[in-house]
Amino acid sequence: MDGLEAGTDQDAVVLTSYPRSGNTLLRGYLEKITGLVSGSDCDISKKLNVALMNMGLAGEGLVDKRVWMIKTHYPERYGKTKFGAERAILLVRSPLDCITSLYNMVCSGSHDLSVHDETYTKFPNHWAEFVQQEITVWRDFHEFWLKAKIPVHIIRYEDIVQKPEPTMSDLIKFILNVESLEGSKIDQYLKIACTQPSPQVYKPRKGIVNGNKDKFRPMALDFMFNYARDLLNQFDYAHLFLADGSAAEENFNRSSNSVSIKEYNAKSLKLSIYELYESEDVTSIMINYPALLLRKKSEVYPEGRTSYRFKRMLRNKVTIVGKSAFAEEKAAPKMTELDQPETEEQFNDDDNQEEASNTVDAYGSAVDAAIL
Repeated sequence: MDGLEAGTDQDAVVLTSYPRSGNTLLRGYLEKITGLVSGSDCDISKKLNVALMNMGLAGEGLVDKRVWMIKTHYPERYGKTKFGAERAILLVRSPLDCITSLYNMVCSGSHDLSVHDETYTKFPNHWAEFVQQEITVWRDFHEFWLKAKIPVHIIRYEDIVQKPEPTMSDLIKFILNVESLEGSKIDQYLKIACTQPSPQVYKPRKGIVNGNKDKFRPMALDFMFNYARDLLNQFDYAHLFLADGSAAEENFNRSSNSVSIKEYNAKSLKLSIYELYESEDVTSIMINYPALLLRKKSEVYPEGRTSYRFKRMLRNKVTIVGKSAFAEEKAAPKMTELDQPETEEQFNDDDNQEEASNTVDAYGSAVDAAIL
């Protein structure tokens, strides 16, 4: 590819995100700019994954050398295939929006159908429990990747939507291991892609920035902010929780020591270039390593953190609105293979009996064991 020195071996770049953070949009941009198919670790026997493949994501289920960039939600959930990754793209989105979108997906069993707005007030306890559970997963997921021993580039969904050209330019530099795209063909392709309407594999529910805050009670906003404040500050989402006189504002330290995304990405690019051209060692981590799964039962979360109980309680009770692009007719949601592989029942093989912990020490030792 233009920008990559001849003779350089292809590494595996994993595109990782908490669910409903915009990975399909980002994959659309990357495929349009590079002309390369992106892969994923999903199970293509599942109906929703087949639908994505039929709607244009031809690399679904591929994690080998046929693809360069591979989508995963690990360690939030367990993908179909284990594979090694040398670099990572960490796609982030405000938890106000991605947690709400995941709630819609859990309740509807669809990528693009929504629950009626009355659901949040009709079943307030279920919604509150879901939010409390998911902000813990959201924080643990992002902390996992920020501590990874491979170069990681952070990209925000909001920046892709609001300022696609500079945002995608920085990402392409990381992917190609270059400090500038000036004068390259890939820069021309990027400018063309970013001046056209954003690529859509399917029409999202809303896809707007900060469009769901009204669904959260002040107590929920305070809980989320206090639980994940460092990450919210680093990713520049803290202000979303501090408006309207939130109680959390009184305790917010605006002089946080968190490294900005720009600074973090600059260091990651230098490390990535060094490891490609100067280092004699190759650092890789195992993706879909069972011991690190976030949703499984553990000492910290003895009941696990799955969405199964919310599916079971709500799918036959909520009102679904909208028309899905994945089916000719909208059928009543039911428990099928559409459910993503995140429940304990999926993890009963011998390898998955290892104890998992969300502490930093356990994370470090487990990752060491996973280094290829």
